[in-house]
Amino acid sequence: MSATQRKHCRATPSTDIYELEEVASPDVPEKYRGTDADNLHMKVLGRVQETRRNFTFFTILGFGSTLICTWEVILVAGVLPALTNGGTAGFFWGWLLVVTGFMLVYSSISELASMAPTSAAAIIQGLIVLNNPEYVGQPWQGTLLTIGVCAFAIIFNTVLASKLPLVEGTLVFLHIAGLFVILIVLWTLAPRYTARDAFLHLTSNGGWSTDGVSFLVGLYPLVVALMGFDSAVHMSEEIKDAASTLPRSIMWSMALNAFLGLLMVITLIFTWGNLSEVADTATGLPFLQILYDVTKSLVAVDVLAAVVIITLTASVIAVVATASRQIWAFARDNGVPFSRAIAYIHASWNIPVNAVLVSLLATSLLSLINIGSAVALNAILSLNCASLLGSYMLSIGCLVARRLTGAELPPRPWSLGKMGLWVNIAALCWLVPIFIFTLFPGVPNPTAAEMNWGVLLFGVMFMFASIYYLAVGRHVYISPKERLRRDLQM
Repeated sequence: MSATQRKHCRATPSTDIYELEEVASPDVPEKYRGTDADNLHMKVLGRVQETRRNFTFFTILGFGSTLICTWEVILVAGVLPALTNGGTAGFFWGWLLVVTGFMLVYSSISELASMAPTSAAAIIQGLIVLNNPEYVGQPWQGTLLTIGVCAFAIIFNTVLASKLPLVEGTLVFLHIAGLFVILIVLWTLAPRYTARDAFLHLTSNGGWSTDGVSFLVGLYPLVVALMGFDSAVHMSEEIKDAASTLPRSIMWSMALNAFLGLLMVITLIFTWGNLSEVADTATGLPFLQILYDVTKSLVAVDVLAAVVIITLTASVIAVVATASRQIWAFARDNGVPFSRAIAYIHASWNIPVNAVLVSLLATSLLSLINIGSAVALNAILSLNCASLLGSYMLSIGCLVARRLTGAELPPRPWSLGKMGLWVNIAALCWLVPIFIFTLFPGVPNPTAAEMNWGVLLFGVMFMFASIYYLAVGRHVYISPKERLRRDLQM
């Protein structure tokens, strides 16, 4: 590394690894500094261990599984749009397609992670409506509930941060058990479709000209239900033996949630009942109405919904953790405004406290949008989906480019071997069309309120990021390549 690069590295909030023999901050207790392999990885990547490595394979598996609440998302938000565009057959076969496509994606992401291992408010309102028909939910109440849930998650990411692995590892049992409780209720009490209707009935109630387009548009909620398992990567500097543990946890949490999601999909296509009737429920959430229709008990619905609320709250806790680690990792490379303050690590807790608080601030500001316009909030949610898919395409595309040019890839304990190039290309072939269709509106010829404005926001975000990089970022940002110690062997 050149003297200029060394000087550039010393300008970062993190300690300069090139001038220290130690690869861990003295504030990190010895037992949380990880394995020798972790230490070597940090040294090669030019990093100092500033957080505690207190996640094991099982606890990060639980973290990833509860982070992406697959069956909960399908039940709460996915079933209605999927059945509207595609019907029961599109719902089932679409799920198998989405699982296959994302298995290719996460295989590629897992290999990348092994190379460089660094880093439920609407349901509550719906329950109130179900128990008290006179209640009329207001957007500002939903906003306050959202901020409250996020603030609750902040507690687990600050003062209780050391307990986070235990909490997430334990809640995965509720994540699994809760599913089977709901499945048993539906299979026991709900009326059923025939197998022919459930698996072969393809519909296009969204107004699209062909069943094929309707099917592809209906994949959006299923994509959302399986998107984001790579978020565990942002916790990599808090995982023991990360280069080996992280890719295995991504693949296993993906497989576990895909299986649980399949059980939920099969149950719903047989037991959902009359789509038009449950779609018009006053609760705004069809799954609450169908549970009430089959149980005839408010108490039963409250208990079943509480299970979903708890698991989704666990997801919020995990999302806050990954989001804060992501912005912290970017800040220590001077990649965002106010990087030095955001990159601060609390000496006793060994966590990026300011980055956690930024996550709370961002969530609170975004939730305020709901008061003024639900359309704007939905556009931002669509932007989130498109941005994640775009980041997958960019990362895997770089991997394909390296393989096609014959460039040597970093050594890693988890590798796709000779099939790597073909898996990467197949993943891109899946991602490109899905990226396009996630920006489609739910219906053809939409009104302004029905339009998916995510495509506009994606373009604005892209332009803002490009301008910021050209004006500021390229002068202060330190890429991982500049920190890389090529003289060290993995």
